Amino acid sequence: MGELGHPTFEGQKSCRQVSILATRDSLGGKGQNMSIAVLIGVHDGVVLAADSASTLTFSTPPGVVLPLGQQGFVGNVYDNANKIFNLVKGLPIGCITFGSGNIGSASIGTLIKDLRQKLTETPEELGFDRNKYEMSEIVGILAKFLGEECNKLDP
Repeated sequence: MGELGHPTFEGQKSCRQVSILATRDSLGGKGQNMSIAVLIGVHDGVVLAADSASTLTFSTPPGVVLPLGQQGFVGNVYDNANKIFNLVKGLPIGCITFGSGNIGSASIGTLIKDLRQKLTETPEELGFDRNKYEMSEIVGILAKFLGEECNKLDP
């Protein structure tokens, strides 16, 4: 263990934070799909890592009753998905995705790239100032953007 009980990695004196998130979704009722996301806080910043499997899902049509715990249907599983994205070209702002790989018919990767284009080319439309920003602002912009995409779906 490194200083203050933080884990030590080869070539690294100590890390400020190590967070590992493993989520298991209940599609199919068996919980067979899993995403893993890792965040390691180091002295110079943050290191992000994730598995590369992405599950595209479909919602249940109205009136269809599923077994207890099942939330939808697996459409496809891709083993080579990108789950780590830079949100603003030229700035060290990134995100990591996990869980369902789509919102409606759009992949999470496509949606994040659409947001990156807006943050890079027309940031003022989103209330983003690339010369003066807080991470909480970025979180709010991302949450609002993805929330709006979810709201476009039929109930």
